[in-house]
This record gives sequence, C-alpha cells and structure tokens, in this order.
Amino acid sequence: MISEPELTGGDPSKRGELDYGVLGAADAADTADGPGASGRAADLVVDFEGGSEGGSEGGPPPAAASRVRPPWVWVLGAAVVTSALWTGGLFVYDRGHSDLPDLHGYHVADSPCEGATLQPLTAAVRANSPGTLSVGTPETSSPAMRHLGSALDQVACDFSTQAPYARGATMSYIVDVAVDLHKQTDPRVEFEDQVRMMTGSLQTASEVSSVPGLGDQAYFLTRSDEGQELKILHGGAVISLRFNAYSDVNVSEDTLNGLDGGSYPLSPDLLQYQPALIETARNIMGALRK
Repeated sequence: MISEPELTGGDPSKRGELDYGVLGAADAADTADGPGASGRAADLVVDFEGGSEGGSEGGPPPAAASRVRPPWVWVLGAAVVTSALWTGGLFVYDRGHSDLPDLHGYHVADSPCEGATLQPLTAAVRANSPGTLSVGTPETSSPAMRHLGSALDQVACDFSTQAPYARGATMSYIVDVAVDLHKQTDPRVEFEDQVRMMTGSLQTASEVSSVPGLGDQAYFLTRSDEGQELKILHGGAVISLRFNAYSDVNVSEDTLNGLDGGSYPLSPDLLQYQPALIETARNIMGALRK
C-alpha cells in the first residue's frame, strides 16, 4: 500500500506548496524542451494576452496562440471599411446633387423682343397716351444679339413704340431686354451686390423697391434720367428690363402745355407702367422656357 507522501510525491510538511511546485516543474520543462512542451506555458501566454484559446477546458491547441491578432489589425480594417463607405457615399451624393445653378429650363432661342412677348407694355403705353392714337403706330425691334458660351449664355434686344403725347408731339417708349444665363456659377452674390446699380450705365438708382412673387428676387430701380428698370434673379438667370420715354419736341414744358391747352410734363410718369412691366417680364420668362 502506497503511503500519502509517496502518492503526492512530496514532503507532508510542504503540502501547501505542492501545487506551486508542480507549476514550477512545468515551467522548467517548457524551458528545457521548448515553448508548449507541457501545454501550460502556452496557457499562460494566451491568458496574459486576454484570450481564452489553448485553455485546459477542451479549447484549441496551444498553436492557436499564434493566431491572436494584435489590436492595430482591427483598427486598420475598420479604417479601410469606413473610408470605402465614405467614398461611396460621396459618389452617390455627388450624382444626386450639383453645385451648378438651376436654370429652371431657361435657354437662349428666339428674341425675347419679338411676337406678343411685350404686348402688356405696349398696350399700357397706348392706353395711357393722352393723344389720339393713329393707325399703324410704328413699332420697331432690333435683332437680338446672342452669345453662347460654356459658362454663360446671353441675349439682348430692344423694342420701341410711339404714341401721340400732345398737339404736335410724339412720345417714344423704349424697352431694353437683357438675359444672362449663368451655367457654372451662382450669380446671386453679384446680383445682390449690384442691386442698386442701373444696368449699362452703372449709375446708382435713386429708388429701389422689391417685387414679391417674381423669381427668387426682383427689384424696381428708378432714376429720373434713366427711367425704370426691373431686375430679376431666378436661379442662374438674371433678367433685366429697362424702360424709358423720350419726347421728340424741343420746346419748354410751358410751351408744350400751351399748344394743347392741357397739362403734360415733357417726361411721363413711368411708375404707372410697373404692373405692365411685371407682366411683360413673366412673358419673357415663359418664352425663354420654350
């Protein structure tokens, strides 16, 4: 019969250190025969690294410790995936969104001064004429000037009509139309910067009033020596209508009034034509979409 000291293989007085002694022996075996010879050293390495591979509870063999990936591998992989998703998202966003200005279907084709486009204004001029209208009142329009470019399309034209103003006098009404279609850059900043400036002359308007419900922004500009101007911003389109009137008589206002016995200033009040200018502008905007 084997005694207890022989069974445990140690001194009974040192039984409390028995487990440590066995562990030390295992470490010694690993040192002599190479890592993993006893299976315990591999367990310690895996446990130290925070894993549970190669344990004594039926897990993978000690060689699995070499397959434990360092944390930077996961960080790098996550960065690559995130970058790919971000790039793909930007591509999808760019396909659905553009920084190019919205032209709202406007394009340069026929002259905006031809046909019935200016009819609201010409009708108002004749309706407000103090003289008697004659058959065949002359109306003329200049050929439209066009420029088609990669960044900007432009068209400009003018139209004039006449109406009797007083005895022996005729008033000529002239409207100048200019359309700029910005295809690459948004003209809003420039439009707002020049909102008080009369187109062409670069003179500052004496009065500026907003016009609601017309494009994105619209303003009436008034200057005594240049008449009225209606400026409109709609997306990438900038539309301008300048309206003025001139008398063909070279007499004083008093003399003109004495000829007819009425009271007619040499320059008519153009403010009364603002509603007609707005309707004319709507016609032009519609014609530019055809």
